[in-house]
Amino acid sequence: MPVRCAECRFDDYDLDLQVQDVKEKAPNASDTQSLTQIETYKVLEGILKYAPDPVLLEGKPGSGKTTALERLVAKRDLIEGRVPVMLRLRDLNPKADRPVLERLQLELGNRGLQLSLEALMDLLQQGQFLLLLDGVNELPDPALRRQVQDFREWYRPTTPMIFTTRSLNVEVDLGIEKKLEMKPLSPEQMQEFVHEYLGLEQGEALLKQLGQRLREFGETPLLLWMICGLFHKTGEIPANLGLVFRMFVSIYERKKELAEQKFWQSRFLQALAFQMMPQGGNPFGLQLQVPRQEAEDLLANVLGISIVEASERLTVLLNYHLLQVKSGDELEFKH
Repeated sequence: MPVRCAECRFDDYDLDLQVQDVKEKAPNASDTQSLTQIETYKVLEGILKYAPDPVLLEGKPGSGKTTALERLVAKRDLIEGRVPVMLRLRDLNPKADRPVLERLQLELGNRGLQLSLEALMDLLQQGQFLLLLDGVNELPDPALRRQVQDFREWYRPTTPMIFTTRSLNVEVDLGIEKKLEMKPLSPEQMQEFVHEYLGLEQGEALLKQLGQRLREFGETPLLLWMICGLFHKTGEIPANLGLVFRMFVSIYERKKELAEQKFWQSRFLQALAFQMMPQGGNPFGLQLQVPRQEAEDLLANVLGISIVEASERLTVLLNYHLLQVKSGDELEFKH
């Protein structure tokens, strides 16, 4: 039985994602034959089958395109003797002379490999890398797309490149002929995911409530993950996909707010504790209480905020019982 993982991130799950290659059959195919022929592969298997030719991996938002590429890089293994390197195309600098090369140089530098552009070009010509270029549809302007396409054509003979995109149309496919599609999750994969996230009992409750809507709500791994997260928190399933996104964003923003609140509270309480310690070598200088105005001044100084906001945040600390009023306007740590 899979281990319950209700607090895991989306990319912590291994869903054995697959791709499909949809080929049109020849016009003279038998009438009894389907007009299309679909071949299915695991993501890595499909990518390597068509290397070194460029491949465009297409899928809906949340279908697992980026996650699949990130996992190839995270393994830190050579793939058919090549080093996998992932670049997010939205991070390219449109003002750079050679945006793809310079971004690749920066990414390798972040991994501890400092190379000149000339040395990097030599390694590309030698076929040392498998490049994973994420988000063709996010390229900001035609001129940058043209530079990416020129880079692909120049190093195509030696360097395999995998591109991803959210949509397949003439403007954003960079002229890449081989296209693979992320395959939707099967009902069995959906059920396995739900049980792994929620456990058997709560997972079965979710599946029962979803019923025939499982295919709609589990269309992509990310969407199914969001549904499981909401059900884990509320025990209910939103009526439609619009409410799913709205409720999930609300929960996410609340978690983010709590994390930020915990951060500033920790900074201030540490500073307050230090200020209340004996100063100047005087062992009898310990302050057990501090005037509220003094605490507000310290909070404003530590966080770089106004006295008004500091007063409001100090009230939060009192409401959460991290500090308490001793007498009058004297404050002390809760103990």
